[in-house]
Amino acid sequence: MVRKNFGFIFLLGIFVFALGFVSADSFISGIIYNTSIGGEVVEGADVEVICNGIPMSDVSESDGSYGVSFPSDECNSSHVYSVSAEKDDYSGESGEHSDINDLFGAVMNLAVEKEDVEESISISGIIYNTTLGGEVVEGADVEVICNGIPVSAISNGDGSYGVSFLKSECNSSHVYSVSAEKGNYSGESGEHNDINDLFGAVMNLAIEEESSEDAVIVFIGTIYNTTIGGAFVSGADVSLTCGIVKSGLSDVNGSYRFEFLESECNGSLVYVVDAVSGEYSGTSGDLSFVVDSDNVYDLVISKAAEEEEEENSGGSKKSGSSGGRVTMCADGFHFLKEGSSVCVPDVVEELNVSLEELNVSEDSGVEDEGEEDKGFFAGVLSFITGAVIGGVMGSWIAVVLFILVVIGLFLFAWSKKK
Repeated sequence: MVRKNFGFIFLLGIFVFALGFVSADSFISGIIYNTSIGGEVVEGADVEVICNGIPMSDVSESDGSYGVSFPSDECNSSHVYSVSAEKDDYSGESGEHSDINDLFGAVMNLAVEKEDVEESISISGIIYNTTLGGEVVEGADVEVICNGIPVSAISNGDGSYGVSFLKSECNSSHVYSVSAEKGNYSGESGEHNDINDLFGAVMNLAIEEESSEDAVIVFIGTIYNTTIGGAFVSGADVSLTCGIVKSGLSDVNGSYRFEFLESECNGSLVYVVDAVSGEYSGTSGDLSFVVDSDNVYDLVISKAAEEEEEENSGGSKKSGSSGGRVTMCADGFHFLKEGSSVCVPDVVEELNVSLEELNVSEDSGVEDEGEEDKGFFAGVLSFITGAVIGGVMGSWIAVVLFILVVIGLFLFAWSKKK
């Protein structure tokens, strides 16, 4: 009986062995524990097992255990394997092993340790702007160099910045410098050696507007109008030419201001100011300028010359120098419009003017006409006088009368010629 049972068990074992040999997987398992915290098992560690170059992953259980299976034809005793695991700051690797058993697989318990993180120090500070009243500067590009190693940062909304260095690279035995820039503003700290191995260093840095090598030339002045009493002109279109042309409007006080970079004048040694306001305009012509102080030019604008001539011509007509003449009527001297020749009462009443109002000079045409009248009356008077004397005194006086008449006619003709 015992023999029969033994034989049966033996045959059953051979069958199971053969079945396992044909279909069994290679199982690699183990425990993940942590040497850094007293060898406690590690739950939730990410575990990776690589056999014959094929990776399989698992997560450790609450008891620290893990396990992965490989097909026996892909991972067996002829292959090597390795195990690695990590969780948070802890990690570990087994290295390669070749102890796989084709029946039982392999067991690899792995210790994970906290990674050695080298200590670091920080250099920090505030970036502010002295040109704008010491305001903090957001968005400045900051560079900190310690022991020749550069690290960059951008300042925050409160102007703060901060960078970190490994202690082996930057410590109390080294010097550092800070530089920052934003737009036209920049600044540098120079080198410092106040690093504390525990607390690092603090460097607050002021940045200022960069001075431009291209000098600024300032042109200022006021626009005046002589035609309306020299009052200043607001809202005039003002243009200033110095290499290029810049334009603008005069302010409520008639003032203008232009700024040019020296390079914009492009080597020009002169500038020109032009202004226009309605019918009024003016230009300065070429003016010299200096770079290191304000250049002031007040420009007077006026109406065009043709318009002024028309106005002046109209005023002359009103004064009586043209468009009519002065003549003597029965009741005195009068100005008659051109085309009038008779002292009609209505016309006389309408156009009666005095010599003083007419501002007639001794050499004017009015005196000429007076002299003509005087010569005429002298001739007539001589003729009448000769006639009267001839009638009274007799015929021998006729000769005298004739002579007086001739003299009168001569005076009349002479006055006409004059």
